[in-house]
Amino acid sequence: MTGRKLNKVILVVFMVIGLTTLNTPALDTMQLNAAAYVNTSQASEQARIQTQINNSGGYASGAGRQAVVKEMLDTNALILQGETAPFNALIRRANRLLADVRNMPGVRDLTKEADTLLQIKNAGASQFAAAYALQRKIALANPSCAFDSVICITALAQGCHLQCWGKGYMAPAGGGMYLVTGIHSGTISVKNMLSNAVVQNGPLAGHKLTEYTQSALYGLDVDYDGKTIAFAWVQQAGLRGWRGECKNGEFPACTTWAFDPASCFHIFTMKTDGSQLTQLTQGRRNDIHPCFLPNGRIVFISDRFGFQARCLATEFMPCGALWSMQKDGSDVIPISYHETTELFPSVCNDGMLVYTRWDYIDRDWSAAHNLWRCYPDGRDARAPHGNYPYPWEPGGSGVDGRADRPWVETGIRAIPGSYSKYVAIATTHHGDGASEDRGSLVTIDLNIADDNKMSQARRFEPVAFVDESCRDHGATDAFLSTENPAWADPWPLGDGYVMAGQGTNAFLVDKFGDKDWIFSIPTEMNPAYNVRFARPLQARAMPPDLSTMTYQGARYKSPDHKAATLGIVNIYKSDIPFPAGTKIKALRVFQLIARPWEYTFNEFPGRVNGRMLLGTVPVENDGSAYFLAPVEKSLYFQAVDSSGCAVQSMRSAAFVHPGEQLQCIGCHENKWEAVPPGNPMAFRRAPSPLTPNLQDGSCPISYARLVQPILAGRGAGLTIPEWHLDGGTSGCWGVDRDGYRSIPGKVGAHAVGLDSILFKEPWKSKLTQEDTRRLLLWVDALSMRYTANFNYATQDAGGVVWPNHEVDPANPAGTEDKYGFAIPGAVTTSVSDHPSFAPRQMGIIKAISRGKITIINNTAEMVQAWLYTVQGKVVWRSALSPDKTITAVLQNRLNKGLYLLRITRPSGTQAEPVMVLR
Repeated sequence: MTGRKLNKVILVVFMVIGLTTLNTPALDTMQLNAAAYVNTSQASEQARIQTQINNSGGYASGAGRQAVVKEMLDTNALILQGETAPFNALIRRANRLLADVRNMPGVRDLTKEADTLLQIKNAGASQFAAAYALQRKIALANPSCAFDSVICITALAQGCHLQCWGKGYMAPAGGGMYLVTGIHSGTISVKNMLSNAVVQNGPLAGHKLTEYTQSALYGLDVDYDGKTIAFAWVQQAGLRGWRGECKNGEFPACTTWAFDPASCFHIFTMKTDGSQLTQLTQGRRNDIHPCFLPNGRIVFISDRFGFQARCLATEFMPCGALWSMQKDGSDVIPISYHETTELFPSVCNDGMLVYTRWDYIDRDWSAAHNLWRCYPDGRDARAPHGNYPYPWEPGGSGVDGRADRPWVETGIRAIPGSYSKYVAIATTHHGDGASEDRGSLVTIDLNIADDNKMSQARRFEPVAFVDESCRDHGATDAFLSTENPAWADPWPLGDGYVMAGQGTNAFLVDKFGDKDWIFSIPTEMNPAYNVRFARPLQARAMPPDLSTMTYQGARYKSPDHKAATLGIVNIYKSDIPFPAGTKIKALRVFQLIARPWEYTFNEFPGRVNGRMLLGTVPVENDGSAYFLAPVEKSLYFQAVDSSGCAVQSMRSAAFVHPGEQLQCIGCHENKWEAVPPGNPMAFRRAPSPLTPNLQDGSCPISYARLVQPILAGRGAGLTIPEWHLDGGTSGCWGVDRDGYRSIPGKVGAHAVGLDSILFKEPWKSKLTQEDTRRLLLWVDALSMRYTANFNYATQDAGGVVWPNHEVDPANPAGTEDKYGFAIPGAVTTSVSDHPSFAPRQMGIIKAISRGKITIINNTAEMVQAWLYTVQGKVVWRSALSPDKTITAVLQNRLNKGLYLLRITRPSGTQAEPVMVLR
């Protein structure tokens, strides 16, 4: 028997052993002959390109080609006219790759490769395998591919709804963690990282994770020094399937097994040599997607809030949000209070966090799972991309942009060296066995204006996005092939270069359409599991450490913890103009009530959040507002006109952290416009307190308390066409939801004409001003019958029932009044032309003159000076010892615009000048 035949026999034996042992690998280490794997891969690549040739007719010319070319990252990834053989396309793409790599800084001399490529081209199509092997060699010459070791996990496809990702009781058992070395050599080594690792602490102390044969992994990150990894692991995976196995009517029985500590994912860290395996999180909650921060903390996704999704009312689908902890697992705090699902956090090159959020507030479920950014402490969460696809209005008016962009974008990571470009996976909300959180590779460029369709997204391959189960994708996809490439967890290596998993392999993928094999996890070690979270095992540049400006956990009682505030510069700054003559008088501040695990209410509003009106705040004549902010809640705002009707409502959620000073420009303002110059009226005074109406049935909203007495008395007989004033199951389902954003003047009472009915006879005389206010408010708030998801009889009888999540009946508004906010009167100044010292205030003298800020501290206390943009970003800060002076020169360092200077000291808060840098 020849050596080659013997190897084949051994391979079969190892495969049988691997398949019969499920999660216990038959081998701890294995050597791979890279040439043999490359040869196998080239056959698959030849077939892939042939499929592209066969499917290229849809975009060969005309409108089809115009549509596809517009959305490709590089047209070399397409099949060009006249290319009828895979060899021709491969040679063309390899030449483009060679030219691009040769121009990269620090690349080695590739003259030999260029000569060889020319020889292969001249030799003809019989040299396809040689051309593919050479192309891989060129791809690995990319300086960004200098790493020789990769770490990854393997896992079976979850094959389910986005809500199931990372739930231990839903995850399929199996998989492992592997260290792959020798990427640039002819012999690649694959090592099982967990085979000898022993847990150092917690309930599993003294045990190896490989002892638990029903375990699974999900999520992996490498610290910036390349010496520590973090990952999520569950001991008893896949106890139940997700559909029909844990209905809400079974609560709390189903959570006994669904959220047993053994059936939940927990986060571990380990040194890359397999030592110091440490369990960081424990308990009856799932913790996944760990991400190391520059400040030494770890951000992760957790379902600790006890919320679940609002669709599929008979199912149990927990939601996860962003949390943070120290590297030792201490000081665990939430940094997001979003009420639906967030996934896949990573750190941008500027130090900000980027992640996927499912935005599902009074809107369609399908196409708003996109890129969000926030500070590492959770501040200032924003959606710079894709959050308002068409149709904006119910009924689908306008271009249906849902079909012309990815449904879901996951695994989002910043491209090295860029502050605006990202790679991501385009997949689906519902998922299936082939897609789940895998799909097509795309790039996202925030430097391109968002057209609510595909302007910011580009495709790596001429492949249609995976369709949802109930609707198809749009015009461009009609010209493309429909196979699902099932890419997973991209790691960007440069602009147009990515490492990603596909099946049991990892590949280098580039914008020219090349797909080059890097490594495989052989079935002898772990049978047929997908390569996930492949990460270079090397030190990498650390992004800047952005200051923590919230006051949670260990920072909660810091001396400089001030009451959280929220400010709006000009509410009229909207990319959809308000109706002519509109005058906004107030801002309603609602709390959105998440659906708790024990939810059993299956009537209307079903998929709509409960809500409480925490209070209203004034909007000044210039459109500005400044008020004490409710903290640690999902918030929802409505701009209210002089008639008391909502003109515009949010279709998203905001939240404010303890001590956060959150600012925004307007109401869905144009992101491409600078902060308007001026001196907002609201910023010249102390922040407004919220004016609540705790006795009228709006906090919490109750049909029986808010409007039923009116409709049973003076308002008896009040009817509105196509509307229901009974708090029943119809509500305003089709009136004020299902589009992706509200249209000014077409929401709530304005949308159905209730305002014109109530302000005309006979109702104008029959109803009091308070009656009218209540009716308008209730209709604007989506005609909610209940707020709490229990004790319905008590609510129907007019009793007050508070929701049992994120609500303190003693302080429903949730503002931090206990910290006080005594501001002795803000001073309006100009950085550029203020001539002299400002008045002395509480021992601090501030001078702002000719582009400089001078602060004289003649007290016996340490003071802190902070300069903010109106969006709340700190652009300058300094500490000043007693009896000291400091001067900061700001000209030529800051953009023109509006800034806020705040000075604090342990004994109180100083005045806050609003400044204009001209």
